[in-house]
Amino acid sequence: MPEDGSVVNHSDATIGGDGSGGLAQVSEPSGAPPAQPQPGPVPWVQAIGAATAFVAVGLGLVYGLGAISIGLRLWFIKDPVTPVLGQLPSSFLLVDAFSELILPVIAVGAAAYFILEFILKDSWRRALTANAGHPQRHLLILFFAMLVALAPLGFLQLNYTEVGVIRSYWEIFGLCAALSILSIYLALRVLVLVREHEQQAEAEREMHRGRQRSLALSKAARAGVRVGIAALALVPSVSFTFAAAAPLPVVYLCGPSFNHVDSSGRHYAVGNLIGISSQWAYIAETRINSTAGTYIGNYIAVIPLSEVQLQAIGGDGECNNILPPSQSHG
Repeated sequence: MPEDGSVVNHSDATIGGDGSGGLAQVSEPSGAPPAQPQPGPVPWVQAIGAATAFVAVGLGLVYGLGAISIGLRLWFIKDPVTPVLGQLPSSFLLVDAFSELILPVIAVGAAAYFILEFILKDSWRRALTANAGHPQRHLLILFFAMLVALAPLGFLQLNYTEVGVIRSYWEIFGLCAALSILSIYLALRVLVLVREHEQQAEAEREMHRGRQRSLALSKAARAGVRVGIAALALVPSVSFTFAAAAPLPVVYLCGPSFNHVDSSGRHYAVGNLIGISSQWAYIAETRINSTAGTYIGNYIAVIPLSEVQLQAIGGDGECNNILPPSQSHG
């Protein structure tokens, strides 16, 4: 230690061979083995992991869309949603997701992309897809969200005639518009990220012209991605519209255990069919005052199939295929 009491940090400075006090790199001993590089992840393991994650996310999305499709129909007619969806078989959700949401959303997304790309005014398109600082952007998003939220109301007017059976139009319109605003903002944000990725990919292709892909394939991929983004923006509107346009079908369950009786003495139960499993029939039943024609209430009935002799699905269904009690005992 020097006489003045200061401390020399030998780890930071070494005396050079020429005595100048300059810095010198500390070399490893000559007998030490060289450091071995750590092995990276195996490519096929990464591919399997990515594929597994993609399938899991895809299945979760499909089940979620199926739950939305059935849940909205129940929500329209004021039936409980959460207790029912938890009991339904997964096949119900899969069928509803593909038939009522996924395919319609893709078709509507393609139509929306065509309108946005070829029909909408250039000034509106630039304002809608511009960065967040454009002054008209928020007004256009609000306008389009309210416009697409009007679509379900016309179908509800056609399919539900009894007063009080469905929720108020303001509830339906307000929820659909609010969700549409969120989905449009989300879709536009995804569009910004896609554009940034495309710009990076274009710069890499300029650096490696030998790896350049077909121009037609690139345009088709860009169009497909934008159709998906348009579909994402319209998921709430399409969900509400198809739930209103295709309500749960009317079903008549015939059997001696039910309390309704037709003119021939056959017993039956009537309601809206949610689905049928191997053991149970899930029915949404709405109570209407037959004399005044007014709504009273509703509930979900889970009926064992062992009590059902006949299922007649459709508004004109009846128990004609079952003999009246007087003839069956004769």
